[in-house]
Amino acid sequence: MNKNILVATDGSETASQAVDFASEIAAKFGSALTIGHVLHRSSDIDELAHMAEAEHLIKHAAREAPMTYEAPPATIGTLFTDMHSGVETARLITLIGDELLARAERRAREIGVENIAQRAVNGKPADAILDLAEEIGADMIVLGHRGLGRVRTLVQGSVSQKVNQHAACTVVSVR
Repeated sequence: MNKNILVATDGSETASQAVDFASEIAAKFGSALTIGHVLHRSSDIDELAHMAEAEHLIKHAAREAPMTYEAPPATIGTLFTDMHSGVETARLITLIGDELLARAERRAREIGVENIAQRAVNGKPADAILDLAEEIGADMIVLGHRGLGRVRTLVQGSVSQKVNQHAACTVVSVR
């Protein structure tokens, strides 16, 4: 029985589908659900822009970031270009991650999950997901088949492929 499920989200469409899938299982069986997000500190601007623009996070992050703008930037690339320090960039990346986690938690609650935890972690995505699964004692990891990364493989995304190969528990890759 899956008593502790980890679902990883990066803001992609398949990650949203993974949140729904994991939430349905957790609600049905009364399992604990941990929603995990690996902060994109080393990602390139294109990946961050796709994540933020796809999820309409730019305006949210601009409102929360400790910077003043006459108008919110049109793209996340502009938002990062306008940053004056690494501290501001790190804060913005954290705010985007926090919003992704909050949205995933709202969705899980709508589906009926009662026991939910959120975790934002640093590191290379696959390694960070595997470490988080071990840390929380997950019996199942659920993640999207392909995330935001630009690396394309024929069958499966590189993160989901590595998690599937190295996890000590059941892994479900959602399409």
